[in-house]
Amino acid sequence: MVKRGLFLVVVILLIALATLYYLFYIRQNQPATLDSELINIPSNLITLDNFDQVSEIFDNDSGYVRVIALLSPTWPASLRGFSGLQEIAAKIPDAQLHFYIIWMPIYPSDTWESAVKQSNLFRDERLTYFWDHNQISGITWQQVLAIDQLAWDLYFIYDRNQQWQFEPTPPDYWMRQLKGLVEAPLFDTEAFEEKVKEML
Repeated sequence: MVKRGLFLVVVILLIALATLYYLFYIRQNQPATLDSELINIPSNLITLDNFDQVSEIFDNDSGYVRVIALLSPTWPASLRGFSGLQEIAAKIPDAQLHFYIIWMPIYPSDTWESAVKQSNLFRDERLTYFWDHNQISGITWQQVLAIDQLAWDLYFIYDRNQQWQFEPTPPDYWMRQLKGLVEAPLFDTEAFEEKVKEML
């Protein structure tokens, strides 16, 4: 009985040592993970230093229907909204439709790296990504929409004829996932898609 108990102790110790070896040596020396590989892919992410960078692209795209989303690159609700926009882009291959995704730091996990990762998950020549590290877009649309909180997790549609000339105008249609707003309906992929099709 004593020998059997000793044998079990030895087996448990060997398993513990093997686990520690895996955690502290093998795992640390594994090849780059998918996350780091996505970050290392060259990205079309534009870092915003001022809002004119968005306005210039928007006005140059006059004649196109433009969808704009203000999102967190890690918040689950924002990522669900982003997934919905990807579905819309896939279902509507029209070249007259352009998308602007503006990532903003809302939570501590919202970093440039997380924005790059999300931007590299979905590529489309009609889509432009921005990293708004100073929340310029959120502050700007807060004023445009006359709401009492930073604008984010919002989804806008602008028709072909809209031009800003530096400052954005109110969207022709918009939805939100941001809580506390009654000015717009909750984001719904199918309903948003139908509005996009109407404007096209």
